[in-house]
Amino acid sequence: MNRRKPLTILNYAVNGLGMGHITRLIAINTHIRRLCAIVNKPLVSLFLTTSEADTLAHRHSFPAYKIPSMTLAEEGKIPQKLYKTLSRHWVWNAFALWQPDISVIDTFPAGSFGELPAVLQDSPKNVFVHRAVREEQESKQSFIDAMKLYDTVIRVQEPYHQVNHTAESEGENNVSVSPIILEKREANKTPHQETKHILVLAGGGGDSNSGLFWEMMLDISKKLPHRHFIFAIGALHRSSTPHRNNVIWVNTELNLHHYTECEFAISAGGFNSVYELLYYGVPTLFYEQTRKFDNQYLRIIHLEKMGLCRAVNIESIDSLMKAILNMDEDHCKQIRSTLSKLTWHNGCQNAAEAIVSGYVKSDVLDDASSSIQALASFWQTLSLEEEQLFLDTLYTSASLMKSAGLDRTIEEKVNSALVFWNNFAQQPTSATEKRFILKELIKQPKNKPSFIDNYYRDFLRILQNN
Repeated sequence: MNRRKPLTILNYAVNGLGMGHITRLIAINTHIRRLCAIVNKPLVSLFLTTSEADTLAHRHSFPAYKIPSMTLAEEGKIPQKLYKTLSRHWVWNAFALWQPDISVIDTFPAGSFGELPAVLQDSPKNVFVHRAVREEQESKQSFIDAMKLYDTVIRVQEPYHQVNHTAESEGENNVSVSPIILEKREANKTPHQETKHILVLAGGGGDSNSGLFWEMMLDISKKLPHRHFIFAIGALHRSSTPHRNNVIWVNTELNLHHYTECEFAISAGGFNSVYELLYYGVPTLFYEQTRKFDNQYLRIIHLEKMGLCRAVNIESIDSLMKAILNMDEDHCKQIRSTLSKLTWHNGCQNAAEAIVSGYVKSDVLDDASSSIQALASFWQTLSLEEEQLFLDTLYTSASLMKSAGLDRTIEEKVNSALVFWNNFAQQPTSATEKRFILKELIKQPKNKPSFIDNYYRDFLRILQNN
């Protein structure tokens, strides 16, 4: 809706086994998108990914370029050497053609194929999202050398201790943030979901041993017919989902009520899974999945010592069943009480600010961040599609103000957009029609159909009076 050159951000979420990397980057870019809409800065935010959960980017309206994951390439009998060569050239060409203003990389500083140093050395601003990795990986010389490519490192801190990072970047703008959480939205619930349930997760579903875990959980659900379970199998799960009267299978992104209406959860100890559950105050039994980069065992043990969760051994169905039966109401209350005493901040906004710093003036960025925080409850009322429309409304508001010669603070601009939105959102028109109306509003008045002109006059009156 704006012909000015957009800020272009290219996000790299390639070859993680689960969904953590793409989930974190979507969470951060959601906040960047809000910031840019509030300050009227056009934005193009793109993703490069090999995740078979790339539909997550689609659901959140982020365009994503994709090639097969390493796992799927092996299953498809693609020669490893050819796959790596093609993947390198795919990344190099994407960077060369898009020439992003900001390159954001998660987990693998040199890239999954060692391809990033060739393109990052010429990139205007490089940002690395650095969540905890095993010390033996971070201490490798290749990891240390790659970190020198970054202007900004966003260190996602865990609450149990401060990590002494072996690898450091040469940039001065290095920030520490709380765990990054992709906000959960509410959705319509079926009557069955009104019943308190046990929420069961196994990460993104791509783990080779997850099938055995789900077989055990199916056996347990059969032995506990009076308990209700939600099996959140993840977008990467490909095994069968047998019917059980007390089980609901979910392979899409979870909604808010899945967290708020459960007795407790059973989950793998991956970074994102752990902190999403703790953030939403869910008592959880965590188990370890072996990972090359992520030390899940260390995370679970430290958090258990803090009273924030319970560790569980899933090597046998007996040990898992015993842990489930021990999670009685008193145990859950105790964990919830401990969780409630901690102040949980979502690290998304601080990460977003660090990324766009230098492309948005610091005072303007501060005002925009304050507006986003003031709207915290408002964002939760919007569906993902409605949020996109509201951001378009903010851009339209800025364009109309400029054409009318109105000078307003960011707070006044946002308040005017909210007043218009409250009426506009209630109109019996589709999202596509609403998007068309917003585009038409910023055209010259003589070209506007009468019904568009009515919206135009209404919006202009709001802008002038607020």
